[in-house]
Amino acid sequence: MATLAGLGYRADTSMRSGYDYSAGGGPDFSAITNHAFHTGPAQSIVELPLTTVFTGAFRRGGVRLYRRLGSVPRGRGAAARLGLLSRVALTPEDMPLEEALEAVRIAAGEGVRLLNFSFHSPSIEPGHTPYVRDAADLAAFWRWWDAIFALLARLGVASASLAEILDAACGTTQTSATAAGAGGL
Repeated sequence: MATLAGLGYRADTSMRSGYDYSAGGGPDFSAITNHAFHTGPAQSIVELPLTTVFTGAFRRGGVRLYRRLGSVPRGRGAAARLGLLSRVALTPEDMPLEEALEAVRIAAGEGVRLLNFSFHSPSIEPGHTPYVRDAADLAAFWRWWDAIFALLARLGVASASLAEILDAACGTTQTSATAAGAGGL
């Protein structure tokens, strides 16, 4: 969790929207959307959920349908292979590039104002995560990012300033401390 430059806010990016970790004793974030929001004591935490997008012909069914498919043996895998429903987290770790590109196109097309990508920092050096075991995995990791950044540029999606992030979190009004050019994350 990071403090936002003396503005009395903390930013948290530990929630992955659309994911339920309760089977393993963890939290259930399946009802969390991709949109930034205020939470915590005195609404002092700006939550920036890690972006998850449902793709496929039945993507409008989202979390509800994905959960139901989980009760059918191999239901989620079959639905994904048939192009019916896939849950795509915006990460190069175990997420195929083509699926991530489609998820970005969908999110941008649906007006998601903040795309929050993630990866484990040890992945930038081979051998520290199961996602980047060797030089070939590292090259694939960087190709994933190159393709994502190229698509974002074509779509006109740019990085966000601190003011834009706070505005995305429930429409915070700008002050001199949050005005454009005041800094960023």
